[in-house]
Amino acid sequence: MRLVIRLGMGLGMLSSVVPASSASAAEPQRSVVVLPTATEGEVSQVAIDRIDESLRRGLAAGGVSTTDGGEGAPCSDAPCLTARATAAGTDTAVQLRLVLEGRDYRMELLATDREGKLLSAAAECAICGFDEAATVVGDEATRLAEKLSAGPKPARLTVGTTPEGATVYLDGEAVGTSPLSFDVPPGEHELRLEKDGHNDKQASYVAVSGVKETLSFELAATIVPPSPKKRIGGWIAVGAGLLPFAGGVALLAIDDRPVPGRCDDPVNVDGAGVCRYQFTTMPVGAALLAVGSASIAAGTVWLIVDRQRRKAAREQAFVVPAGLGLAGRF
Repeated sequence: MRLVIRLGMGLGMLSSVVPASSASAAEPQRSVVVLPTATEGEVSQVAIDRIDESLRRGLAAGGVSTTDGGEGAPCSDAPCLTARATAAGTDTAVQLRLVLEGRDYRMELLATDREGKLLSAAAECAICGFDEAATVVGDEATRLAEKLSAGPKPARLTVGTTPEGATVYLDGEAVGTSPLSFDVPPGEHELRLEKDGHNDKQASYVAVSGVKETLSFELAATIVPPSPKKRIGGWIAVGAGLLPFAGGVALLAIDDRPVPGRCDDPVNVDGAGVCRYQFTTMPVGAALLAVGSASIAAGTVWLIVDRQRRKAAREQAFVVPAGLGLAGRF
């Protein structure tokens, strides 16, 4: 006996299958309708019945339940299988095509996956009896059923931000910091990105089974709105500093100068012409000058900061917030 097995999915090859036991416990068991076996060659009814029985056992071993497909023309494509499954109220339909040439069997199983794509499994059994052919069909049916029972593959999402280092949230749960790549269950999700000193970014994302996608976001720096209180406080500080500043300058200007009226009497003037009564206002003048300068400086800083914030707020009002920078699917 010579046995050749081919597995196919459309034009490509079927990759490793996921055993039904590894599927989520919450995943409901799939149901398939087994269509009547399509035959070519002189295949006896006993052989058809034995192979059909093995087909059903193999499907059950792979984790799917079966129901009889009744009468109807054989299916050879996905739309036909989908229509027959819908009519039977099941998830998919399974069609076995059996060709007998002498003692050589050729067998092909057809079904559709969860997305309606055609799955196929083919095998050849040279110089076989129908019991051996039935065993081969049962094994192929189990492999096909395991593929049908496997849940959808997750999507792979890569998130990048400018600047980097933003915390990435998926449906409210933190998953890491950007740049970041992670698996996402198929379906619609909400993304949120947070970074200190920058505005949060939110976006909706639809994950497609098995698809790799890259999303890039621009995070705008946080702009603190101008405060009228700080502006008023700045002007008050500048005004309050002017009086001691002017007083300090005046006191420093008259320091060591003769006191008017007291130095007119010659008795108060020594032989060098120096009056014994002079102003000693430097300490007080210096103190007033320092206080006034500090108040003016603080008020000026507040006014400059307030002006810059108002300018930034005006500029930001004319900028359309950036959404997705780059997006790609692979």
